Order: sequence, then structure tokens, then C-alpha cells
Amino acid sequence: MVSIYDYDSYKVYLQDWMANQPGQGRGLKAKLALAIRTQAGFVTQILSGGAHFSLEQGLGASQMIGHSTDEQSFFILLIQMERAGTQELQAFFFDQIQTIRKKRLEISERLKMQSLPTEVDESEYFRTWVPACVHVMILAQKWVTKEDIAHYLGIPTFKVAEALEFLLKSGLITFDGAKYKTGPVSIHLGKSSPHLLRHHLNWNFKALQALECDHKKDLHYSSVMSVSAKDAEQIRNILISSVKSANEVAVASDADKVYATTINFFELKSEN
Repeated sequence: MVSIYDYDSYKVYLQDWMANQPGQGRGLKAKLALAIRTQAGFVTQILSGGAHFSLEQGLGASQMIGHSTDEQSFFILLIQMERAGTQELQAFFFDQIQTIRKKRLEISERLKMQSLPTEVDESEYFRTWVPACVHVMILAQKWVTKEDIAHYLGIPTFKVAEALEFLLKSGLITFDGAKYKTGPVSIHLGKSSPHLLRHHLNWNFKALQALECDHKKDLHYSSVMSVSAKDAEQIRNILISSVKSANEVAVASDADKVYATTINFFELKSEN
């Protein structure tokens, strides 16, 4: 796995990135050319010669690769540095590059001492379903790259890249230069959390989407029943016990798939 932040040349980065893709990047030059609206031959000239991307082409290439917003900014900085016409201007852009690297290192060191995510982290973590899902997939260690994760989930690569950037900054995952790993902190929502509603909405909405797909092995069950207060408490305890048992199985599982569980059991009495 290659990280844009390890490179001083966007051309070398692109060559290494292509070489690390399935099939060693066959067909990627044509795909890249299409993304920046040019010919594949021009992409070859850029990678092997003195030609350079324009900033507009650089942004298009970065978006095609699936960079996060921070990665896009760094990629454009590399282009600006290599396009610079004087050593003074090159040094100007290199200083900005080094500043970004220093900040990332400071964040990495600070996270080693961090015990809990901040309130802002929780707000972002539960804003959509993607960060939590990517977090779980990193835990499984089956999906190694952002492309692997994006392909499995069927979402754009840049969305996965944004989630990974957030998870890294929050200390929820780490990156050792080769692969992502779960970090030293985790998130658990209490019943009083202001993010609990959004968390339930995210996954209940995904359940509705799954119903439309009609996968035969998915389980969806809805019903309405009338029971005594005593029996309702018994049913509630049965469901809680089932959740605990399912979680124990999941923790011990050699995961190669990702599932979502949503369980709702509530009284239909009006609050009015």
C-alpha cells in the first residue's frame, strides 16, 4: 500500500500506485487519461518525461484515484512543487509539504497518549454509516486497501478515503506504512448520547435499502403483537440475550463479510 504523504514526486507516487493495483495497473493509464480528458499517450509522457499535469488535471487525477480532501491538497502541492520554475518557489512548496508531514506526525504521536475520542469525533463518527462500517472492516483485517473496502461496500473510493482520514486523526485506527490497524481507542454510545438517534437512523436506513436488494440470506422480520407488561419484559430479555450471544460469536469470528443488525422492540402507546 502506498501513501501519498511519503512522496516528494507525484510522478513516482503515480507509478507506485499503479504498480500496486490489481493486474499491476493495466488499463489505468487509459482510465486516468479519461478522467483528466486527455490521451493515454500524454499520461505516459508525464510519467516518464518532462511534461506535467496542470492543476486542473491533477485534481481530476486525484479524484479518480479516490483521495480524501487532505490527500487531494497534498497531491496538488506536489504538482506545484514540480512545476515550479525556480528553486526558490520549489523550496516554498516543499516547506508547505514538510509542514503537513510534521502536523501528521504530531497527530500520530498525540494519539499514542489519547484515551478517548472527543465529542467532535463522535459527531463525525456517527454522521453517516460509513466511518463505523470502515472501522469494523479494518478490525477484520481482510480488507487491506481503501479500494478493497470501496469495492465491497459499493461506494466511491473517496468516501472511504475520507473515513480513513477521520479514523486516523481520531486514533481509532493506525497506519504502519503497509496496512491499517485498529487503534488504541474505541467508541461506545450510552443511552444519553446525543448521537444515539443518528446511529439508529443510519442503520435502520441501511436495513430499508437492504430490503430493496432482496438478498435471500438476509433476515428481515417485522410484526406487531399484544402482550402483558410481564411478558413484554420477558421478550425484551430474550432479545438482549440474543444480542449478547451474537456479539460473542462475532468477536471470535474469522470475519470475511460485514453484516448489520438492527433490533427494535417498543410499545406503540402514544406519548400524548
